[in-house]
Amino acid sequence: MKKSIVVTLVLIVIVSLPAMAKERNLDVNIRTDKRSTRFSTTQTLLISDRYYISLREVTERLGLSVGWDGDERKLTIKQLNGMKLMARFDDSVWYINEFPYYYLETSLITVNDRTYAPIRVLLEPLCQVQFTRTEQTDTIHAIENEMFTRVKILAADSEIIINYKLHSLTTKLIQQNEEVFVPLREFIELIDGRLEYRETSEYGSPEIKIIPANINRVIALYPEKNQAILFNNATNEKEFITLPQQLLQKNGSYFLGVTDLILILQAEKDSYLDSDVNTYFNFEF
Repeated sequence: MKKSIVVTLVLIVIVSLPAMAKERNLDVNIRTDKRSTRFSTTQTLLISDRYYISLREVTERLGLSVGWDGDERKLTIKQLNGMKLMARFDDSVWYINEFPYYYLETSLITVNDRTYAPIRVLLEPLCQVQFTRTEQTDTIHAIENEMFTRVKILAADSEIIINYKLHSLTTKLIQQNEEVFVPLREFIELIDGRLEYRETSEYGSPEIKIIPANINRVIALYPEKNQAILFNNATNEKEFITLPQQLLQKNGSYFLGVTDLILILQAEKDSYLDSDVNTYFNFEF
C-alpha cells in the first residue's frame, strides 16, 4: 500500500500585522500510515499572497528534525522523506538537498521573536500542494503523491532539476523569441517516460507519442500540424490542444517550448523571484 500523507490547512483572516502581513487561523489535519495529528494555530502569516507558518509549530507537530548554526544564522530541516531543507536569516533562498531552489523576497520572517517559514517550501519536497481560495477562507491541501514530479529549468546553464536532483543536459536548451525549448526525448527520459516516433499518421504529420511512467494517459504530438492530443486510456476520451509554439527540429532532435510542455503535461506553474530566468512547474507523470 502506498503511503499517503494528507495535510489540510484552513486559513481565516483575523488580524492585520505591519508590513502588509495578515495573521491567519490555521487548522491542520495530517494523516499517514504511521502518524495522525490534527491541530489549530494562529501562528501563520499571509505576505504578498504567500503563506508562512510558525516554523517551530509545524516542525514539532510533524516531528521534523531541525538543526541551527548560530555562527552562520542557518537552519536545516530534515523532511519525513529524508529531504534536507536549508535557509539563512537575512537571505532569500531556500536550499533543497544542497541546491539553491526557492528564491523568495525573504526565506524566513521573524515577528515578535517567532520565526515563520513559507508553507509551500516546507511541504512541497514531500507533498503535492494545492490551494483553494474563497472570500472568507483559504484551504491548503498537501498530499504525498509518488507520481508527482517537480521541475525547475535553469535556462542559462542548460540544466534541469527534477525532484531536487540536478541534471546537466547532453543536448543544450534553445532560447528563441523569449521562449526556452527543451530537447524532448532527453527530458521525457529523465522523468522516466518513453517516447515513440512514427513518420506518418492519420493527421497528416509525423507523430510523437509521450508515454508517462505512472499515469494512464498518452500524449501525442503532431509537429507539422502544431497540435497535441491527450488520450485518457481509462475513459477513452481525447482532448485536442493547439500548441502556442512551433516545435523545433535540430540535428535530428525535436525541441518543445516550455510553455507548450507545461500545457501538454497539465502542469502547475509556480512563480518565484528568479522566474524571469528559470521556470518552476509540477505535474503528475
